[in-house]
Order: sequence, then C-alpha cells, then structure tokens
Amino acid sequence: MFDRIRGAVIGASISLAFVAGAAHSAVLIEIEERADGVFGSLSGSLDLTGLTSTTLSAVGYEADITPGAGSVFFGPDLGGMQMPFRAIDLPASATALLTGAGGTTLASATSGDRLGIGSALPDATVADQLFVDFAYRSGDPLQGSIGFAGATFASLGLTGGTDAVLALQNGDTIQVTTRAFMGNPAAVPLPAGLPLLLAGLGAFGLLRRRA
Repeated sequence: MFDRIRGAVIGASISLAFVAGAAHSAVLIEIEERADGVFGSLSGSLDLTGLTSTTLSAVGYEADITPGAGSVFFGPDLGGMQMPFRAIDLPASATALLTGAGGTTLASATSGDRLGIGSALPDATVADQLFVDFAYRSGDPLQGSIGFAGATFASLGLTGGTDAVLALQNGDTIQVTTRAFMGNPAAVPLPAGLPLLLAGLGAFGLLRRRA
C-alpha cells in the first residue's frame, strides 16, 4: 500500500482532458476464498480521459489488503526504488468496494501490473484514490494476481459474498467481487446399467456384421 510515501506531490492535480471514446473501460477485481488461501485476480483496462489525478513519488510499494480501509494493492514491490504513480481521485460519494474490519495483511505472492485502491495518506480509513503506474496509457490491458496463502476471509477480516461497482467521473467502472470458491462442477454419475447396455449394443452390432 502507500503508507510509505516518501515524496510529496510532484505535480499539482491535473485533469486528463483528451477526446473521449464512445465506449467506457472497466476494471474487474475478483477475490476468492479457496481451501489453500485467498487469491485475487485483476483484469480489464482504464481510460484516463477526464479523470483528475495527482502525480506521487513513492517507495516501499507492497501488495497487500486492508479490508478495514477498503484497500487492496496488486503488483510487485519496488525494491526500495522511487517510482512515480498516478493517483486518480475517486468520487466523493464513492462507497467502499471492499468491506470488513481487518488490518493490513501482506500478500504471500503477487504478479502482473501495479494497481491499487486506497489512500496516499498514512493510516487512512477510507479508500479515496485509485493508483496506477505513471507510465500507464489509456486502453492498455491490466492483468495481475495476488495471493494470501493459508488465509481465509475471516482471518483477513474481509467480508465475503460482495459485489460492488464504482463509476468514475468519466464513466469507467471498477468492480470488486468477493466469493467462496465453488469448485469444479461435479461429474454426473452414469446409470448403473448403462455400461452393460452399451456392451450389449456393441455385441449385437458385431453379430449383425458377421451375418
């Protein structure tokens, strides 16, 4: 998360005013509880058109989840390097995409793009910004994963069974779902007499060919 921001704002808040496209972009975050832990996936893309953002210089980026603050961060840490991020303001009336009472838990594994929902303010209790790499360009695909081995929704303090959608100022949406893993569909058992019936039909066909 961004509780380790060393640099102040390097650029004033700016509005990314470009020609808007007809279609809106969407980001999907799915968080799933499985037998071996809690795992999340990130997919989709963003259109930066018309979004108000601030450029931040940050070090110590870490993939983690803080349900009590409604925040989650995907992507590998910076290894102590300083890197600019684009902090996009969420609507003032935004409701939490993640809910729960849990504190911060570091991910045991993560990969892919860096994207976070949270706050640049230390010890914030409300997620009021969306963070992406400063080099991110509108329409680029976002893809990533995060894992908390051995964890459960209860141990993370995360509310399961939720599906929240937030619309940004330009119509882009962010959707976050939390659910228990349903597993693979169970195989439908064959009727007990079906193998014998198939064998009989095969034998009958063989006798007809011989005749």
